[in-house]
Amino acid sequence: MKKFLILGLALVFSLAFLAACNQGEEPAANDPDTGAIIDVTTPEEDADAPDEAPEAPDTNDNEESTTDNNNDVEENEENEEPDDEEIEAEERAPVEIPDRPADVVYSLSTDAYFQNIPEGTRGSGEDVLTTEFLMNAGNPSFRVVENPEGNVALGITFREENWHGVDIVTPALGLDPGANSYQITIRGTVGETGNILISGGDSPYATLFSQRVQEGNFEATFVATDEEIGNTGDRGHMRVHSNNLGDITLYEIEIRRIARVEPTPPPVVDGNVVYSLATDAGFQSLPMGDYDTMEALLGDTPYLQNAGTPRGTIVENPHGGNAIRVNNRREDWHTIDIMTGNMNLNLDANTYTIRVTGSIVDAPEGSTVDIMGAESPWGRFNRPTDDNAGVPISGTTTFEATAILSTASFETNVAAEENRNRVRFAISGTGGDMPYTIYEIVVTRN
Repeated sequence: MKKFLILGLALVFSLAFLAACNQGEEPAANDPDTGAIIDVTTPEEDADAPDEAPEAPDTNDNEESTTDNNNDVEENEENEEPDDEEIEAEERAPVEIPDRPADVVYSLSTDAYFQNIPEGTRGSGEDVLTTEFLMNAGNPSFRVVENPEGNVALGITFREENWHGVDIVTPALGLDPGANSYQITIRGTVGETGNILISGGDSPYATLFSQRVQEGNFEATFVATDEEIGNTGDRGHMRVHSNNLGDITLYEIEIRRIARVEPTPPPVVDGNVVYSLATDAGFQSLPMGDYDTMEALLGDTPYLQNAGTPRGTIVENPHGGNAIRVNNRREDWHTIDIMTGNMNLNLDANTYTIRVTGSIVDAPEGSTVDIMGAESPWGRFNRPTDDNAGVPISGTTTFEATAILSTASFETNVAAEENRNRVRFAISGTGGDMPYTIYEIVVTRN
C-alpha cells in the first residue's frame, strides 16, 4: 500500500513539472493521417526569429550613385544649347560704351540703350528700337548686327518703299538750332548703289541731304542749319533712308554741335527767283554724257528727283550750261519730279510760278506737256481746260509750260498733304514714251 502511494505522488509531481514546462506554448497537433505531431508555430513566433527588425542597409553607396547621376545631368545641361528664353534671361553684361565728346549731342556708338541690345535681335521697330532717340520709318525689318567699328550696328532690311528707314527723334536730343548748326555724319553699308538721304520725317518731307554712294561701305557728312532742321515737319524727325529699296546697315550716326553756319539760299537769278536749273550748282557741275540711271545723274542736286526708271543724259544747253535729256521712258510717268519742298516756299503767304522750257523731236499728235501732281489724283497744275490735260504739242518743237503753285492748287491736284512736296514734269498722252530735253526750270515768287 505504501509502495503504491509513493508511485502515485511521483506521477503527480511529474505531471505538474511537465505542465510548468509547457505553460504558454501552443498545443501540438497531430497529422490526421499518420498521427505524427505537427509543428504549428508561426514564423513570427519562431524562437529563432530576431527580437528586433534588422537595421536598414547603409545608404552611403546610394547617395554617391545619386550624386554621380546628378553630375551627369548637370554636364548634359551644360552641353545643351540654351533656348531663346534662356538667351534672353542671360543677356550679356553691359557693354563698354566709349566716352562721348562734349560737342557730340548724339551718336549711335555711344547710345547705351541701343548698344546694350543683344546682337542678333531682330523684328519690327517696336521690338528692336528700344532707344528713345530712334524710331522706325515705315515698316522695314530691323536687326542688331556686329559692328566692325566695335559693339553693334543697326541693319535695315525688307524696305518696301524708298522712304522706309530710321528716324532720328531730334526733339529728344535737346538741340538748339537757333544758336548752333549741326554736323551730321553717317557711316555704314548699302546693298545697292544710289543716294543716301536725310529727309524730314513729316510733311513737307523736305530733303535735307542727298549723297551718291556706291554699293558697299559709305560715309556721308553734311551740315544742318536751324532753317533746315525746322523744315523737317511737325515732329521734327530727321529720316535716314535711300532712294532705292536696298538694305542699309548703319555703323554710326553722329550729330555734332558746331558754330552756327548761315544757310545757303537756293540758287537765284534775281530777287524773286527761288530756284533756277541754270544756277543749280549741283546740276551744272555734272560732266556731259550718258548716265546709267537718272538717280546717278540727279544725285548731286536736292531739287530734282527721278520718277520711275528713265535714263538721263547731260547735253549742251543752247542757252549756255547744261541741259538734261530724259530718255528710256517706259511709261508716261517715267520722268522728273521737281522737289519744291526743298525750296523753302512759303505757300501760306505767297504764290509761285513754275516755268519749264525744252524741246522734243517728232512728238505725235495727242501729246501734251504737263506740270502735274506727283501722287493721286495726278491733277494738272497747267491744265488749260477742266479736262485735266496739259498743253498739247506735236512734231519737232520747243515747249514752255507754266503753272501757279499755291495752297489751293496743291489741294486741288494732290490729295494727300504729305505728297505736296513736289510737282512732276512730263510729256504725256500719245507721246508718253517719247524722249525730251529740258533747258530750264524756274520757280518765281509772285
